[in-house]
Amino acid sequence: MSASPLTPLDYIAEGYWQDFLARRPIAGGIAYETELRACTLDESLESLQRVDTLLSQMRRDMIKSGIWDETTLLIDERYRNFMVFLAFYAGRVLAQQWQSKPHWYGQFELRKRYPELSLITDDFYQHMAVGYDNDSVVKERLFFCARANRAASFWSY
Repeated sequence: MSASPLTPLDYIAEGYWQDFLARRPIAGGIAYETELRACTLDESLESLQRVDTLLSQMRRDMIKSGIWDETTLLIDERYRNFMVFLAFYAGRVLAQQWQSKPHWYGQFELRKRYPELSLITDDFYQHMAVGYDNDSVVKERLFFCARANRAASFWSY
């Protein structure tokens, strides 16, 4: 079976990564970019631990300063782009660990490929998902970005 064609979000994910590698502002600039770069994103599982530590610190700082309001944060494009970059990065690291190629799907592709999924159109956390396949032997695994205040992990099935 031939490799899956690239999706529009695959190109966007690669563009974000190339911005990071070239030390350009990621997606034109994301929130916490300096702090994120200090995490040494080397595509290792350990780097995901460093990102998790950063996220925990950010959450504590936001709670202390009284700005921990998810709705307000998601209005900020720089914060949304930060979350999208983290999703793309985590997907990239997991793909490397599983020796798979990630494919990113927006809602249009998700509805087409997975008609059984019940998706909420205006939910930021369901606007994209990543799928992995193992040489077409195992059915593709699909992951969504999860809300930080609802789950301990970044990903959900």
